[in-house]
Amino acid sequence: MPPRAAALRARARTAARDALYSPPSRALARALAHDRRADRVRTALEDRGHGPLLRRLASEPLPRGMFYLRLTITNGRKFDGQVFRLFQGDRVVYGDKISAPPAGQHLEYSNIIVTSDDPSDFTVDLPVKHRIHVGRGAFTTEEQDSYDQRYQVEQHGDVRYSLRGNTVDPSRILITFPGFPPATSRVSYAVSYLKALSAADLADTLMVCFQDRYGVDGTYMLFDNAGRPLHDRVTAAITDLLRTHGLDPQDVLLFGASKGASIAAMIARDLPGARQVLVVPQMNLPYYFSKPVLRDGLYRDRRVWDIEQPSALLRRYLAEGRRIDWFYSDADQGSNYSLVEYACDAPGLTKHRIDAPHAKVAKKSLPTVLTLLRAFAAGADEDEAPQPLTCRALEAAVHEDGVEFTAHLEGVAELKDAANVYLEGTLGATRFRQLLTTSEEDPAVRTTTVKQRLDPALHPVDALTRVVAFDGTARTWSGPVPEVTTGVGAPAPAAAEPIPMPQELTCHATAPRAYAVLGASNRPSTQVRYVSAMIDSQAATAELVVVPSDRLPQEPAVSGEGVRARFVMAALDGWRDVDLLARRAALTARVDAIRVVIEDPDVADAQLRAVRTLYGIDVTVTDHRAEETTA
Repeated sequence: MPPRAAALRARARTAARDALYSPPSRALARALAHDRRADRVRTALEDRGHGPLLRRLASEPLPRGMFYLRLTITNGRKFDGQVFRLFQGDRVVYGDKISAPPAGQHLEYSNIIVTSDDPSDFTVDLPVKHRIHVGRGAFTTEEQDSYDQRYQVEQHGDVRYSLRGNTVDPSRILITFPGFPPATSRVSYAVSYLKALSAADLADTLMVCFQDRYGVDGTYMLFDNAGRPLHDRVTAAITDLLRTHGLDPQDVLLFGASKGASIAAMIARDLPGARQVLVVPQMNLPYYFSKPVLRDGLYRDRRVWDIEQPSALLRRYLAEGRRIDWFYSDADQGSNYSLVEYACDAPGLTKHRIDAPHAKVAKKSLPTVLTLLRAFAAGADEDEAPQPLTCRALEAAVHEDGVEFTAHLEGVAELKDAANVYLEGTLGATRFRQLLTTSEEDPAVRTTTVKQRLDPALHPVDALTRVVAFDGTARTWSGPVPEVTTGVGAPAPAAAEPIPMPQELTCHATAPRAYAVLGASNRPSTQVRYVSAMIDSQAATAELVVVPSDRLPQEPAVSGEGVRARFVMAALDGWRDVDLLARRAALTARVDAIRVVIEDPDVADAQLRAVRTLYGIDVTVTDHRAEETTA
């Protein structure tokens, strides 16, 4: 084709696309896609194969010069476990860790927001076989469309959610937010539908299941595809429902797991009376996003860094006495971020300590969660009239790494096999629950496993009050515990000096502050005192100086070439988690590089090896231990 004809043809295509994606066309498409009065027209378009185009036209419009991109990797199984990055020119626009898809399926990463509609502008840094499509409408899959229909997910203004239960005259509203989908799922935008809750359970309750339909697999509902903040629009959607049904925030329960729990905690900001049930929420989003699967996605978006982090919100909620059920695992320090492990004396807070990795806490605690939600939906309190559960003996064995408890129960035959049984105690005004494990030999014996032992500095080893069980129904089982017994001549469990909940790590600690990290289950917390200062806001490197406790300065030094922020830390009881402290210091300073200076001779070699292998952080270690030893 002659160049002039090709240019004319290209201009004609552009003009046609401009007309197709013009505001009037998109408004019409949105009405056809979401208005129930257009069902017949929509069905006719679907029958003619125009459904995908209709949904793309009805999707969220982007500002001029911004586009949706879909990356399809056709040989992902060959690169299982490897990290790739997608570049637009020399700029990273997305990245992920490849998980091998089922045989015969491709990997799709859709709705990456870019600023060019020319596929040749994009490259992938792994030699994968791939295809790139760029357009003005959001991409979807047949599986996603089928999912949305099955769960009746609909557009409501600028947000999407599913409604079920009592949609006419509810007495209360249960609101759920979604977690991340499985890595290889072709449904990128799920809802937390909780199918176990039946129509009978929701006879008096409206259930609203929000969909985080932004970006590749959600943005924590922080911003939409165009980058506009979402918080106020989500809150407005909820308050509109409250106003429609004549309800108050006190009639609301917010639920989520993982990502969904973080969203719930952030949305709760403007709903002070709402109850929260949070399963492993992430407290500091940049810290959580620094892992391989998220580092080249949300981690790179500075808007994530600028929001008020969930940790700051939860500290405020605890001080206000809001009612929160918080399910967590000691093994999940990436989510906990030195908050829930140490939280105590907060009225309204119930801590549920679960022995499981992050991804399995929700499943393991499901009977408890269902009981809480069913009781709320019934307008009752799960603790209102518990069924009796007899604990005839409670034995304790003190170990170096914590206290092991064994409860001998009666009447467990009436409990469902999957019921959660906890040992409950008090941490001041806070309730603490430790999930117990069923003995393989005797179902009446429930015990703390090795990773569930209680730490006297964190848990109420001398203030245990009852056993309580949740079987997924709206009722609980409960009974007091007898006096704790130990083996002949064995020591009784005794409380230790509690570790107070540390303040947020900061670059502005002008006088010594306390901080603590719990790096793993049944390992003592690393407690430090530190000072810090911002030095050069344009520098790209932080500095962590590790000193003996008797050499911690009373105020930070504020000079240093090429250093954005300096942290000087001294351990109170030995060094265990220098790598975690280094990562947190770097991210608190908002940099991806840190210089670690070791001046405390008590830091072990293993600690330095862990620091040197931090993922995603450029680490330089200066080791002065030998000099300190000979000095």
